[in-house]
Amino acid sequence: MNWRNDLTEEVIVPSEEVVSGRMAEVLEDPNPLHRDIEVAKRYTFSRIPVMGVFPMIHAEQQMFLAVQGLNGDKLRGIEFALKSPCYAGETLCFKFEEGNSGKVYKDNRVRGSDLIAEISGINLGIGFEQFDEARVKNVLHEFRYKFDREKLDAIAECLGTSKMERPSAMVVGSALPSALIKAGNQRGTPIDGIYHRASFKIFGVPEVGEVDVKLAVAAHRALPGGIAHAYRFKGFCYQNGKPIMEAELGVISRTDLKVEPAKE
Repeated sequence: MNWRNDLTEEVIVPSEEVVSGRMAEVLEDPNPLHRDIEVAKRYTFSRIPVMGVFPMIHAEQQMFLAVQGLNGDKLRGIEFALKSPCYAGETLCFKFEEGNSGKVYKDNRVRGSDLIAEISGINLGIGFEQFDEARVKNVLHEFRYKFDREKLDAIAECLGTSKMERPSAMVVGSALPSALIKAGNQRGTPIDGIYHRASFKIFGVPEVGEVDVKLAVAAHRALPGGIAHAYRFKGFCYQNGKPIMEAELGVISRTDLKVEPAKE
C-alpha cells in the first residue's frame, strides 16, 4: 500500500475543559479518569488524560488522507496499541508505514514517551469478512446507542474532525469503552482501570441510526501480587439486526469482576 504522509495533518488536542466536559458528554464517556483530576492522579497522571478514542478517531481520518482515492467504506480491520496518554494542548502527528502499520506521536518526534499509539493490521480490503454469530458468548450486558446527525456533528466539533455523513468505524467503536464502564457500574463492580489495546473487524458500513452493543469477557488473569487484573473484552455491534463490527479491548483494572470468560 502506498502511503502519502505528506497529506496527513497535525492535530491539536483541545482544552482540558473540552476534554473533561463536552468531549466526555458527546462520547457518553462515564469514566471519571477523564473528568476528575483526583481520579487521574490515582493513576499517576499529572493531568486529565484524553480518552484513547481521540487519537484513534483522528488516526482513522488521517489514514484516508494518506491513501488517496479511498474512504471509510473500505476499512475492514485495524488494531491500536495505546503507548502513552495525550493531554490538552499537545500536537499529535501521524505517520503510516509499509506493512500496513502506522504511528501516532506528538511534537514531531517518534521516540520514547512521545509515542502515543502504534497501529497495525490495517485492512483496506475489497470484501467484508463473514461474521460468526457463534463467537457471541457469555454476554455480560447489552446497550443501545444512537448516532444521529446532531450527535455526529457534536462529535466532529469537539474532536476537531471533519464532518461525517455517517458514523465512521472508530466512532461506532467509541461506544465500546463507554459500554464497558456502564456494564461494570450496573453490575456493582465498576471497572477501575484503563484500556491499552483495541482491535476491530468491520462487517458492514455503519449508517446514521441506532447501534446495539453486546459485551462479553474473552479472557481474564490476575496480575502478579493480585493488585490488578488483565481482561480481554469482546464487543459486538449490530445495526438493524445485522453485525457491523467485532472488537476486542485489552483492559487493566483493579476490580475483579468475578465473571468467567467465555470458552472459545
